[in-house]
Order: sequence, then C-alpha cells, then structure tokens
Amino acid sequence: MGFVDAVKRGFTHATNLGGRASRAEWWYFHLFGFIIGFVINLATIGDVSSDPDDLSSGLGIIAGLYFLVMFFLYLSVSIRRLHDIDKSGWWYLLVFVPLVGGLILLWWYAQPGTAGTNKYGNNPLEA
Repeated sequence: MGFVDAVKRGFTHATNLGGRASRAEWWYFHLFGFIIGFVINLATIGDVSSDPDDLSSGLGIIAGLYFLVMFFLYLSVSIRRLHDIDKSGWWYLLVFVPLVGGLILLWWYAQPGTAGTNKYGNNPLEA
C-alpha cells in the first residue's frame, strides 16, 4: 500500500473500528498527520496572542480543530492496527502507562499482521 492509498483508507475507514489496518497504513497515515500538523504549527508561530482569552486567531482555531479530528482518526487506525496483529483495541489504553505503554504499542505496531483471516477480518494486504 502506498502513501496516498494509506491516507485515503485512513479517512474512509475512520468510523470502522472493527476492521484491520496494515503496517503501511498505520505508518503512512501517522506520517501524513505529522506533516500536516507540522505545517499548521509553522503557520501559527507568531500568530499567538499573549492574551489567553483572545480567540481572534483563525489559525489557532483551525489548528485546534485539526488536532481534535486527527486524535479520533489516529485512534481509529491504531485500534485497527492492533486488530491486524490479533489484539483487542482495548490494548490501546496502554498509551496511558507512561513510557512503557507507548513503547509496547510502538513495538506491536511494527509487527507483521496475522496471516490470513483473524477474528477481526480479512488480511488488509490480501484484500
């Protein structure tokens, strides 16, 4: 799966928490989100007011909305990635265990998916 296909699949399967996501889909989708987020952050530098009640910054609002939407998209693709290695999406809660939880998840995300069909669906590489 290429970069563009992975990003498209990340958006089109955003509400599907029951399927599977390949390693390429997970990595490319996160890379896409990072690049866009980086560009948005660069655009908002210098646009930040010293007054915390000043909501006049359109870029700040756009950045906030972007990161809120991406949180849910990342959650979806991460749960589907766990499904690909035959793990429950509930394992995503490891993200709340400082340092160790994130490292375990990162290790799992890097593992090859279950060959063939598992209880979460067909292998996304064979579809």
